Amino acid sequence: GLALVTLLAAVSTTGAISSEREAQTWDVLMTVPLSGAHILASKILASAWRIAIPIGVLMLHFVAAALLGHIRPFDVALIPLVLASVAAFYLATGLLFSMIFKKIITAVACNIILVITLWAAIPIAALILMAVVFDSSRRAEEIIGTAVFVYHPAAMLAGLLQHAIDAGPGSWNVDYRLADEQVGLPIFAIALAGNAAAHLLGAALAFALTLRVFHARGGRSS
Repeated sequence: GLALVTLLAAVSTTGAISSEREAQTWDVLMTVPLSGAHILASKILASAWRIAIPIGVLMLHFVAAALLGHIRPFDVALIPLVLASVAAFYLATGLLFSMIFKKIITAVACNIILVITLWAAIPIAALILMAVVFDSSRRAEEIIGTAVFVYHPAAMLAGLLQHAIDAGPGSWNVDYRLADEQVGLPIFAIALAGNAAAHLLGAALAFALTLRVFHARGGRSS
């Protein structure tokens, strides 16, 4: 489900600007009495509504499981934090690539490469670093392993769901898994909030860069 949401977000906004240029409606859009931030935010929100549908379907699955007593409702309530922040990040980066590149396929390729880099290339590089450089340092391996776990949304979501299933609907005694450690709710909540905050901060930076490129290439200053 997380992979589906990520891929949909990665391609949803990559044609937002490029399609306007290819349809030769960009110049018309520049004449509307709206600010650049308003125009770009509208593009993201329009795509966000489409992403909300698969997120809603996925959440219905977990809500039904919680109502039937299979998983803990509290953990289910935290799942949207992961899904929404990841979707926001890739919607924003997709819009940035759409603003930078004229062709939709180029923008799509760049955002997919970004997903692969963040989800696979960096964790693999971290594993190689642990095996080659810090093989003799158990503490260094633990730090890198925990950092990669906290950084990766799929790992955090897996840790959250594992606890939701193991703890059951009414138990608070089962610890959360954080890499190779078992931690309580406060530590896991901080890690989960940090993961979401990093994605949202990245989304804000991508949006700011998109707005900057808009002002530079859009043909107007507001």
